[in-house]
Amino acid sequence: MNLDMTPEDIRKLNHYRTEIALLKQLIVRLEADIEKRHALIADYEQKVSALESRYVPAEDPAPKEPVAGASSPEIPERFRVHEIAKAMGLSNADTVKIFQEAGVGVRSHLSYVTAEQITSAFPKGDDGTA
Repeated sequence: MNLDMTPEDIRKLNHYRTEIALLKQLIVRLEADIEKRHALIADYEQKVSALESRYVPAEDPAPKEPVAGASSPEIPERFRVHEIAKAMGLSNADTVKIFQEAGVGVRSHLSYVTAEQITSAFPKGDDGTA
């Protein structure tokens, strides 16, 4: 340490060193939070895919002729929020909040949402990010 430093300079130096240490700790925490959120996004995408596969039939390369008198399974046009919450492993309150933040007008876990509203609230990117 230089002997010509004033007490004020020493105080500032120590303050800046403390700030640098705190900022480095913050960066480490933020990086960990980002990793957790990427894992959460991947988990949500998997749950959305599982939910979609339950209601959207896979495309058959050779369409079958309908059997006379047989009824085809109905694909629901809308879903209850609590069904989405259960499929995604979220609480009803968290799912309602996610839909509301996405601009979907839901009031409770008993509200209905469409497949389009689900994908708008839980977007899926090509690179695994929202």
